[in-house]
Amino acid sequence: MMRRGISLAGFGGLVLLLALATPAEAQQAQRRRGPDPEQRLELLRERLGLTDEQVDELEPIFARHDQQRQEMFEEQSRYREAMRARMQTLRSELDEQLGEVLTNEQMEELRQLRAQRREQGRRDGGRRGPPPSEG
Repeated sequence: MMRRGISLAGFGGLVLLLALATPAEAQQAQRRRGPDPEQRLELLRERLGLTDEQVDELEPIFARHDQQRQEMFEEQSRYREAMRARMQTLRSELDEQLGEVLTNEQMEELRQLRAQRREQGRRDGGRRGPPPSEG
């Protein structure tokens, strides 16, 4: 029997098909934690008419992909935590240097400006810079 290889584009197409075939709520959950491997394969079996042999070949492919994806997210998390800690250190160093130049009143005003900026960022969904121009 001739064995068919799965190209990266083909694999991406399968994943895209899965994303388009699920309800909106399931898509949101999928983005948070990823699809359940058995459900993903069962859906593909139904939608694509996969044979048992194809499912058997796809299982380790999806398992490897899921493991690599999980490792990537863990690495990103560690990197993000390190960056956050470094930014806090830099902010503390900056505040110490600013405190040597600014008066207590000016430092307090600076803290209030920062708080307003953070609140504005939350309201704008984290968007930075001036609002988009209309017209």
